[in-house]
Amino acid sequence: MKAAKTWCLAGLMFVAGLSSVSCGKDEGADGAGGKGTIIGGSGGSGGKAGTSGSRALGGTDNAGGEPAVVQTTRLGRACVSDAECKDPNAPDLKCVTAKDAVLGVGGPPKGLCTMPCAVRQQESDVDACAELGPGALCLQFDTDPKATQGYCVEGCTFGMPDIGTTKCHSRPEFACNPLFADTGAPCTTDSECQTGELCLGTTCNAVASACLPACRGDIDCEAGTYCDQSLLSGVCVTKKPTGKALGEPCTIPANGQPREPDECLGFCQTDSADSNQGHCASNCAFAQECGWNPATDTFDGLCAFGSILTPDDIGQGDFGFCALTCNCTTDCQDASLGCELLQDTALPTDTFTGAGLCLTPQATTVEYSQCGMGGDGAGGASGVGGVGAGGAP
Repeated sequence: MKAAKTWCLAGLMFVAGLSSVSCGKDEGADGAGGKGTIIGGSGGSGGKAGTSGSRALGGTDNAGGEPAVVQTTRLGRACVSDAECKDPNAPDLKCVTAKDAVLGVGGPPKGLCTMPCAVRQQESDVDACAELGPGALCLQFDTDPKATQGYCVEGCTFGMPDIGTTKCHSRPEFACNPLFADTGAPCTTDSECQTGELCLGTTCNAVASACLPACRGDIDCEAGTYCDQSLLSGVCVTKKPTGKALGEPCTIPANGQPREPDECLGFCQTDSADSNQGHCASNCAFAQECGWNPATDTFDGLCAFGSILTPDDIGQGDFGFCALTCNCTTDCQDASLGCELLQDTALPTDTFTGAGLCLTPQATTVEYSQCGMGGDGAGGASGVGGVGAGGAP
């Protein structure tokens, strides 16, 4: 009997798109030219049109594509006690708090209504989580290949949700993240795989998605726990991570060296495919704040970049990358980026460290430059109809 597909949370390497995936370990993002989408405005070359920004910020319109997952139980909700997970349609749900390190190395930010489950070992096995809602599944967080226990996670669908529905309970500290299952079918290109599969390495992998932790900083974790912002982690851990903040220059570890830990709180992403120099990046939930800065009590970034895994109608809460905010180009710490406003509107400086975003300049870009001028002001904005960005800055 054929073994069941094992879903894993994968580390992504973006080199002009998605080029490599590995399970059970953190990987640095090795490219700066990743195809993606930005919330309006301009971005890097070669990306998808940034047409979904205004809808993403609202998070209610539906631009087509697959229907959103309809939440039918309390699976996936935030919690601090079992009482908040009590559900007659799902009596076994319990609260896993940020201090309960059962999701791999850490716990879910702001808690999670879930229950333990047995990971399917054969195709004929029934996933006990499926009855908790459309797309719900049992996910193994332990990297030990012999582990058989997992936890139920809420299903989700990339793209704008239907009117009147939400994604991942609209939680800013969770994201609709990609999952991959190796089918074992050999391949050299995506065209050799079935619909909904990607050729990763030398085999076809089925692509799915689920609502998974994506903490924005220590603000999302309980006292005594800290946000692990390494690539596709997002859980709360007891050992405080250290490293460079979003946007700071970094050096990619040498070939043969582990990608994590590196210099960054998040991960080091190269500035170009042939360079080992890069800038610190982090993944996040699209259209949400990211990069919490405790020194300023504001967020250093806005989740404005999507990936090739997300459709043109990328929705609020989808897997994305954090864009550094700024008040002038010097704040960007990267000669290839410039500071500009998002859709002619300054970000609120009571929430964000800067009023603009660090983006790749286009011919129509007008620089926003307010450093030393008290924050907001009459800065310029990007041109109309900007294109998608090339991965995280």
